Amino acid sequence: MNLEMTPGEVHESHRLKSLVDTHEKNTETTVETVVADSKYGSIENYLACRDRGIKAHFSSLEQTQKGTGTKKGIFAKEAFTYNAETDTFTCPAGQSLKRRKFFKKRQHYEYIASAGTCNRCQLKTQCTKAKSGRTLKRHLRQDDLDSMLQQASSPESKKDIKTRQHLMERSFSRGTRYGYQRARWRRLWRVQIQEYLTAAIQNIMILVKDVKEPATALQMRVAAKAVEQASRTKSCERLNLFNLLASNIARFCRTLDKLLPCHIAEIIG
Repeated sequence: MNLEMTPGEVHESHRLKSLVDTHEKNTETTVETVVADSKYGSIENYLACRDRGIKAHFSSLEQTQKGTGTKKGIFAKEAFTYNAETDTFTCPAGQSLKRRKFFKKRQHYEYIASAGTCNRCQLKTQCTKAKSGRTLKRHLRQDDLDSMLQQASSPESKKDIKTRQHLMERSFSRGTRYGYQRARWRRLWRVQIQEYLTAAIQNIMILVKDVKEPATALQMRVAAKAVEQASRTKSCERLNLFNLLASNIARFCRTLDKLLPCHIAEIIG
């Protein structure tokens, strides 16, 4: 189990590359597939996986939000046909949307139909609520993005996503057994100690199941209790203990991944 704690204002989807780097460092292997929930399904993450030759098995965030909010009741982007030769989109009514400008920050072009064309169209209520006409966006690397989206919707991807849901939700549930349902201390580094202790218990549980002579249930409970009691001592607030725990957890992760080889190199919660 690879673990990373961040402040509340940091969105977890922004940490995908960091988690992959940490996994490769701890296991000394190359990540081949990333499996995650739809919160990771951003354009940036798909293209980052593309650049590193990693399979992206997670649903598109845009697809999960289709037909909601301001997009509810209007034609989806898929209803428009892109014409590569003319670099235009054709709407369901047969009108063209031409490229207007480029947004450097988000790396996409904007395509728009004139307000007059949209206002005269009988399908306007199904197409746009904007007075200025319907607009579409096309990323600078749309072909690469389309390839990754196609891969993300493949049968192999759906199977991995289903497996991840089973494994990770069960892992989260087990983590609450050790009294860590909420943070015991303030400040990020103290919360990190708490979470590393939780991960240590879970990793130890997995490791002892794979040795030739598995520990008894009583021995496992005693080990878990010892780590839990250690977390309540004042020494847990010392930075040197945090560094020691971080080092030990890295060793657990490397050992675990070598004991349990899998074609999925990373499973992210």
